[in-house]
Amino acid sequence: MHHKVIFSHIDCRTPVPEPAATQDGIRGIPVLKKISRRHTRALLCTATMLSGIGWASGAAAAAADAANSGTLEEVVVTARKQEEKLQDVPLTVSALTAKSIEKLEIKSIFDLATVTPGVYFGTSGGRNGGNKLQIRNFSTGTAGPSKASVFIDGQYSPGDYASIPLANLERIEVLKGPQSAYFGRATFVGAVNFITRDPGNELTGKIDLVQATEGEHDYTGFISAPIIKDVLFEQITFREYSFTGPNKWHTTDGYHLGDQSTKSISSKTVWTPTSDIKIKVYYAHVEDSDHIPPVLYADPNSRVSMPRALVSGQPQTFGYYFNGPVHYNFSAPSWGLPTTALTNPGIRHEQDRFSVAYEWHVLNHTVSGYVGKTHEAFHEQLDGNFYLSGTSPVVVPNGLGVPTSNNFASSFFNYALGEKDTQAEFRVTSPQDQRIRYTLGYNYSKVDGHAFLSTLGGVPIFFSSGYGGSFLNPATDNSVFGGIYFDVNDHITISGEARYQHEKIETRSYSTALATLGTRLTRFNATYNSFLPRFNIQYKVNPNLQFYALYSVGNNPGGFQPITPAQAAANNIPYSYDEEKLKDYEAGVKSTWLDGRLTVNAAVFHMDFKNEQLAQTTPVAGTPTGFASIFLPGVHSKVDGFEAEANAAVTDDLQLRATVGYGKAKYIAFCSAPYAALTGVQTGLNCRSVHGKQQEGTPALQTSFSGDYTHHVTSDLTLYVRGDWEYQSKVYNEEWDQSWVPAHSTINARVGVQYENWTLEGFVRNATNNDDTTRSTRVTDGRLAASAASYPTLGGFSQNIAGQQTVAGTAKKPRQYGVRLALQF
Repeated sequence: MHHKVIFSHIDCRTPVPEPAATQDGIRGIPVLKKISRRHTRALLCTATMLSGIGWASGAAAAAADAANSGTLEEVVVTARKQEEKLQDVPLTVSALTAKSIEKLEIKSIFDLATVTPGVYFGTSGGRNGGNKLQIRNFSTGTAGPSKASVFIDGQYSPGDYASIPLANLERIEVLKGPQSAYFGRATFVGAVNFITRDPGNELTGKIDLVQATEGEHDYTGFISAPIIKDVLFEQITFREYSFTGPNKWHTTDGYHLGDQSTKSISSKTVWTPTSDIKIKVYYAHVEDSDHIPPVLYADPNSRVSMPRALVSGQPQTFGYYFNGPVHYNFSAPSWGLPTTALTNPGIRHEQDRFSVAYEWHVLNHTVSGYVGKTHEAFHEQLDGNFYLSGTSPVVVPNGLGVPTSNNFASSFFNYALGEKDTQAEFRVTSPQDQRIRYTLGYNYSKVDGHAFLSTLGGVPIFFSSGYGGSFLNPATDNSVFGGIYFDVNDHITISGEARYQHEKIETRSYSTALATLGTRLTRFNATYNSFLPRFNIQYKVNPNLQFYALYSVGNNPGGFQPITPAQAAANNIPYSYDEEKLKDYEAGVKSTWLDGRLTVNAAVFHMDFKNEQLAQTTPVAGTPTGFASIFLPGVHSKVDGFEAEANAAVTDDLQLRATVGYGKAKYIAFCSAPYAALTGVQTGLNCRSVHGKQQEGTPALQTSFSGDYTHHVTSDLTLYVRGDWEYQSKVYNEEWDQSWVPAHSTINARVGVQYENWTLEGFVRNATNNDDTTRSTRVTDGRLAASAASYPTLGGFSQNIAGQQTVAGTAKKPRQYGVRLALQF
């Protein structure tokens, strides 16, 4: 067979030599020169060894799939704005069907991240707190913006997505690597696309009721029905969710932390006035009402003393910080938050989404697109001493210079956010049965909003147009995009895709005086023009095995410095900072084996990340302290990694799924101010280099394994057992890799019975009751200032921060037992 010719010269037992320029096909692709030869060899050798299993011809496999009920479910994705089989599209995509979503009990994006290779969504400050979607292990820093975005039916979702309705999805698509060519801004390292189910001609529905320990219930359901047969269809979906948590999650005055509540309803109407036209109208409303999340500062007494570099003429001083794994005592917490001073503590979030999508088949082409709007309101009332949580532990004195009292200078505040966006897209796609195919499109997006912060006494602190600070400024985006695909022969396809993006962002400051509150004072804008290409070569050995290689470029929006325009001008600092840029070199294999019973997909990648938006403490004249955290050019990182995913129908009754994602992102150029402050060593202006250090805030390795065994007792009665295991490696807390959240695993199990349309299930989540937080956030604790007050200055830079660094972690849900009752009709 043809594949034997390709692989016959590969020796998997010895290192691979530098490939010759004329060496056949796959290894001669220039893109692969950027990828580790070890990873490339592993990819090819994996395919070679699997080839011993054998595969059916295209016609035979198709016949077998039709006849054999034990084959895997075929998955269709829209990663390139058109429907394609997952196993055919030459991109790294993880996709879960409605059946897989139910079997893996995916209720939120948190759950999705645990079973998807290369995706991380560690919570930091509750589900509506500082959570960031991370793909392929690039860090967002302590306070940086998310590097990936979420979409619903291909429409960008700019606001909070922790509680997106997932009760009635057709599938979930996770796209790895830059998706800027087709999906635009903020798809820097990837995107997640939630595809909602369409109603049809049949009356169908489902009611799903979950009751679990720790005060949890989750009631979801949908009903779908034709209004006019073959013409008009309607579907309504709802969710009502509540979680309380352990009784020990309470403050000293009795306020309970961690409570969560969500109510959502969505509607989808599909209208097909003719056989060539389809119009979809979608609306969703979500309300969240959460208590202050259960966040603990790590015990300051577990820090170690660090002798700092000597300063001539000054006595020896010490920095205090954690060394090694950091543990939180969530089993016996002590929160000293005096919430009686808060009138309505917690977080309230409300969101409305509306969109109209259309599809028209005309002149052998497909005209499609959408228009949509989103409005979001967010209000939180916390304690400003720790912005993400407002919680505080009791500090026990010791002899390391740590404060001997727990004087809590409270800074209570209200924070309100209003955000809205308008989007529209238009696409024309050529017939897909031609040798040359193309897509052309235009996208318009406008995101606007404001933020308001005040003390409980009613005195405003700021009122601005920045969403979540300076990270998502009001922006107007006009883009044209497209792709062309050419079948060189029956085996090779080359493609080029690109987006030209013109984006204008702005920031506006407002009066905080009570008499003129909200009056606009200043307005500034910046413009960015970007060309974002993706080139791909695909080699199909046969219908069940393909290799691909690609090069792509991604960008992340620029923004404005968190200082005033006058301060920027006086210090010769550009008020706006540039976009982030990412270059991705990638190669992968997709394969189907054993007459459709096994799929194995894998990819290796090298990603080069420049102009990373990480804030650095810098002298800034005119600020209250003389310093500010601003975004400076020159931060540079790289990551080499791989991902693999296998699905197997071992028998008609047993299905298994395994995933692995590895990528150790490292700093190439970054100079850290806190690192210099702790050690007293400078390699740059008021900072110390962390070259070669692994990036913080994300695990290098994630793996998962799940199994589903079904036993058919009778034609109407079925028993099943399902389980899954997820593992993540340690997560560093800081950019110099001195402390970390320990590696840990989570095990979930379910056993159930299905009789006709009814399902009764018992389950356990987090079966081992692991209580390690999934992620820590480094913070500066002002209460520790006493241990740093006598520190000398170094190069004009105050070193008080050396004694105030600590970390905070959010409590993980404990082991839960529960039952689930479902009726599907």
